[in-house]
Amino acid sequence: MPQIPAPPLRVADESDAQRHASWLELFFDLVFVGAIAELALVLGDDLSWPGLGHFVLLLVPVWWAWSNYAIYCDRFERDDVRHRLGMLAAMGAMAAVAVNIPGTFEGGSTPFVISYIAVRLPIIALWNHARRRVTRVRPLATYSTLAFITGTTLWALSLLLAEPARFVLWGLALAVETAVPWIFRRAFAGTPVHESHLAERWGLFTIVVLGESVVAIILGLGHTEWSATAAVAAVSGFVAVAGAWWLYFGLSASPRSPARCSPGTPSSTATSPSPWGSWAPAWGSRRPSRPTTGTG
Repeated sequence: MPQIPAPPLRVADESDAQRHASWLELFFDLVFVGAIAELALVLGDDLSWPGLGHFVLLLVPVWWAWSNYAIYCDRFERDDVRHRLGMLAAMGAMAAVAVNIPGTFEGGSTPFVISYIAVRLPIIALWNHARRRVTRVRPLATYSTLAFITGTTLWALSLLLAEPARFVLWGLALAVETAVPWIFRRAFAGTPVHESHLAERWGLFTIVVLGESVVAIILGLGHTEWSATAAVAAVSGFVAVAGAWWLYFGLSASPRSPARCSPGTPSSTATSPSPWGSWAPAWGSRRPSRPTTGTG
């Protein structure tokens, strides 16, 4: 029986210096944007401090799940059936998460938890495969696999508790997963990342979210009778979206910005003392380029 190929350590391949987000990564982002859109609708129905708290409590795990896959793909993306199926499975699970968001705080958090656990399973399998097959990153992959297994177990155990105690375990699960890179920061910092690639992923994800906001404004106007109040609300909404774009892209993407990072420069693939590599300062540090075909 042929052995399943090991995932490539993409950041160690000098031929990937001009790497961009792949079409699969962009397709993957869409379902997460859909989940964020659903969260925005829930917040819009409950514009209160408790409503904001509910929004944040659900936004963080959605964002965290997306970040986990983005970081994995930055290091190990491979255009083969195994990787595609893992990513598509996560997309399907996140779609289920999005569908179950509205009823989460109305006594219906169980479907949300089950769906979120399903989102975690592919990333565990992918990291475990890297742990077994890529010797160079075995410590990093081992800690990542154990962190996700522990976090997912806590999500599963939360099903045994009633609300709101259940939500405490959600927070504990996220705390465990985010703490592991800091506790074992040497192992994490020892594996380089594509700063420019991750910056592009963040930029493209952000621009799609902003685009969804523009669509929401347009659709909202289409179902509202024109009035001065509606016009002010629409203009205010668009100004807010444009302002977010300006702050994220218009300033950080300036040619004079010291954070600007281009593919192929020494800082594009780097090792850093930060447990996440050195990619955090690069978020939004360069304008996204048109993705190339294949895996970029």
